[in-house]
Amino acid sequence: MADCQQFQEAVDRLRGQIAERLDECDAIDDPFARRQCLQALAQLRAQLQRAEAALKNCQAGLPKPGIQSGSGHVSFLRINEGGFGPPEDFLDLEVIFKLDTQPGRAFGFSLRSDADEPAHEGALSLLIAALENDLDLTIDYEQVLNRANSRAFRFAITA
Repeated sequence: MADCQQFQEAVDRLRGQIAERLDECDAIDDPFARRQCLQALAQLRAQLQRAEAALKNCQAGLPKPGIQSGSGHVSFLRINEGGFGPPEDFLDLEVIFKLDTQPGRAFGFSLRSDADEPAHEGALSLLIAALENDLDLTIDYEQVLNRANSRAFRFAITA
């Protein structure tokens, strides 16, 4: 399990600041000053919402959002038209695959007729070769906050 202490501390700190600011705002009689105080409170609440999302991401054991890399053997490969995953973590993609090193996660890419079609057909060929020959596959993917499933965009077979 990941060390989520820094995220928990940020959430706790923001909750304390919100409680203090709420008390301050309640004590203000001037309407203009009160409105400014409530606007600052709204900003703190937005920061708390982001901090809670980051804590949830950490507790789920997911990588930080952004470009990430992963390697492993292809343990699942599916070509379809319907996508993959639950509604809150759905991949609307035609090629879905999993790596043995990242259980509970799926990756994918499209095979649609667009400018990326040749590259995606090449990626599918690499996936098939890795699966048939039991080779390691290294991918780069875009990790989205609190999502287990991700869109992959760079592929390499390693021996």
